[in-house]
Amino acid sequence: MSAHTSRRQSLRQADSEEIHTAARKLLVEQGSAAVTTNAVARQVGMSGAALYHYYASHDELVGAVTAGFFRDLAAAMERARDAHAGAPRGGMTPVPRPRRTPPVPGRPQDGGLTPRAA
Repeated sequence: MSAHTSRRQSLRQADSEEIHTAARKLLVEQGSAAVTTNAVARQVGMSGAALYHYYASHDELVGAVTAGFFRDLAAAMERARDAHAGAPRGGMTPVPRPRRTPPVPGRPQDGGLTPRAA
C-alpha cells in the first residue's frame, strides 16, 4: 500500500468520524427530526451529496450513530462491572417476580381491589 493511499484512507476516516460526531450532536441536542443529511453535511462543511460518499443512506448514518450509543453504553457497563469485580456477591437475595396470568373477563386486574361506588 502506498503512502498516498494510506493518507487518503486516514483523511476519509477522519471525515467519517467528523460526520458521525456532527450527526450525534444534532440528535442529542435537537432530536431525531434534526438529523437530516443536509443538516449534518452543513455542520461539517460539505454538500449533502458528498455525505453519500461516506454513508449510503440517511438510515445508514442514523444506524451508525445509534450503534455508537450502544457501544458507549456497553463500555460504561463493562467499566462499572470491572470497578466492582472484587466486591462480594453474597448478601443479595433475589426477589421473585410475580407470575403473570392472562386477564379474566369481569375480574379486577389490580390485585383484587375494586373502586368504591360513589
